[in-house]
Amino acid sequence: MAHHYKAKDGRVLPSVTTVLGDMLGEDYKYWYSSLRRKGYDPDQVLIDMGTIGTICHYRVLSKLSPSPIDMPDIAISDYPEGIQNYADLFEMMWNESGLSVKRATCEKFSVDEELGYCGTYDLDCKISGTVTCQRTFKKYEFHDDPVILDFKTSKEGKEKHFLQLGAYEHFIRKKKVRYGIIACLCPYTRTDTPYGNKNPNLIGRFYIVEREELILYQQRFFDMLADWWSKNGERKKR
Repeated sequence: MAHHYKAKDGRVLPSVTTVLGDMLGEDYKYWYSSLRRKGYDPDQVLIDMGTIGTICHYRVLSKLSPSPIDMPDIAISDYPEGIQNYADLFEMMWNESGLSVKRATCEKFSVDEELGYCGTYDLDCKISGTVTCQRTFKKYEFHDDPVILDFKTSKEGKEKHFLQLGAYEHFIRKKKVRYGIIACLCPYTRTDTPYGNKNPNLIGRFYIVEREELILYQQRFFDMLADWWSKNGERKKR
């Protein structure tokens, strides 16, 4: 997954995750300290969790995509212990959701050189099925509705995830996206690992953002993007 892109005018454009990471300024000091107290190397745990997330995404997206998608460029020797099981659980929770996908575009890298950012979204598709939103507890019945969906291995949806959806929606110009969906399929159930027992009942959690709210998140991201460029240089060369 690309975290930057070199534009035609020579500028290096940030990814959506880079912009959000820099502008939200999340503090992981407590998490790092907690891992060290348990005897884990926080930097390695972060790398391993990234690898687990990448493999879990590939497991599901490779089956949803109508055309082959690239395998993750990660050496098997770098796979964390138990990664097969994590991918199995991730896929199981997706299958148990009962959602069906048509006309899927998966792992699409996109760029807007004028606004000055890039990103790779997980899934742009038409979706059918019924799920309950974990934010509002409203039940949604989808009937081939156009959506943008992002998979997460975290146990719950966060504000930054909805901002991501808004940023990615801008890249989908061929049709009007009706909903944004965050699918949290957390595979971590063991207390004897650095990841902890975050989802003991292996329940997939879905967070639905309707179009009006999705566009509000998009505008908030654009405001953050403008602030990011004000701190990191000009969006356009003069």
